[in-house]
Amino acid sequence: MTGESKTQILQRFRSAILSSNVGVAAQLAVELHCSGYFPQAFSIIIEIIGSHVHIHNPNIASHIVERYKKFRRQLGIPSKCGTTHFPDKKEGEGEGEGEDEFFNRVEVQSYRSTINCQTVRNFVMEMISLVCLSHQKEMALPRITPSDITDDRLIKAAKSVKVGGRKPERLLKKNELGLILKVIEKYLLFKVPKVEEAIYWILWLIKFEGRCKRKGEKLPCKAMKVQNVPRSETNHWVWYVWKSLFSRVNFCPLFKKIQIANIYYLFRVDFKKNLAICRLPLLFFGMRLLKYDMGNSFPSVINQLHLYVQACSNVNALYRNLQIRLARKSWVDVLGGDMSSHDTEEGEPRPKVKPTRRRRAPAKPKKLTKQQVKERQEFQLKSKTAYLDILPRSHTLVD
Repeated sequence: MTGESKTQILQRFRSAILSSNVGVAAQLAVELHCSGYFPQAFSIIIEIIGSHVHIHNPNIASHIVERYKKFRRQLGIPSKCGTTHFPDKKEGEGEGEGEDEFFNRVEVQSYRSTINCQTVRNFVMEMISLVCLSHQKEMALPRITPSDITDDRLIKAAKSVKVGGRKPERLLKKNELGLILKVIEKYLLFKVPKVEEAIYWILWLIKFEGRCKRKGEKLPCKAMKVQNVPRSETNHWVWYVWKSLFSRVNFCPLFKKIQIANIYYLFRVDFKKNLAICRLPLLFFGMRLLKYDMGNSFPSVINQLHLYVQACSNVNALYRNLQIRLARKSWVDVLGGDMSSHDTEEGEPRPKVKPTRRRRAPAKPKKLTKQQVKERQEFQLKSKTAYLDILPRSHTLVD
């Protein structure tokens, strides 16, 4: 609709959320939902929860997961329940065949069938408003310098936490990744978990992995069985870190277990290995909850509640405005040009438009007659209401 690419709209969507601009974020979210790109938009929301909201709104994961499960149940409902009709073009019309192929995909059809579903609309707007109006501050993380990536530093850390016996060098030669993961697990299993040290070594592992890739080497990692994640996406070390975290969570109170389990649920939504690094802040969020002193129950914090209520109340207006824009675009495509050339009925006088000429010295405007003023006003009114021509006029209705 805007003439921008999908990447540009997603970037604008991310910027709007990070700047807490609810209005722009809501409009872009509605357009992405109607275009079948809401999974990508929701993935951006998940990343921002980990990187910028995190501990400032500790119950946000439970709040979102509860509503996301209801949203998932709405996908795939019969299309006869109603949908926004896109101005698709038929085959053989040249331009637009790619759009037909995209909009006919099964996953896109499942989203299109939910556009008029009030539950889904409410979910889209509530998620945008909740994340935009939460207090945001980028997560502070320790810095890793190239001089830190040495075997000696790893061996020293392994000896300090008693991993690998008296000679962890042997384990380092056999399985470098295994030694690093055991060091991370050991830091989490202390009676008072050393969370910041564990986060440091996860970031150390990322730098180490990058160095190996530049050398053309790989860190082999066995695939794990992870619920709701394809097996091809589970041969990544991040799942072993989550396993270590849950080993420590077993000793936590129930309410903390629930919070961390919901963060883990968000981490797994539409997971792919190329998203692992982007979603790591969610893992760090879960780790820091181990030491965060909180009560048994605490609500999600929503700043500027009046904006939250206003955005959720206007959700149907946003979808209706998009439908009008789509209908207007469809009407232009059918007519093959500007609607202003079709806005007068047969037999009606049209204002004469003189051909453009070179600019001259401004002359005194001529005084228009009453008839000319009336014609100009009618022309301007019909141009502004041209999109309503999709509706039949009263004199064209057949009894």
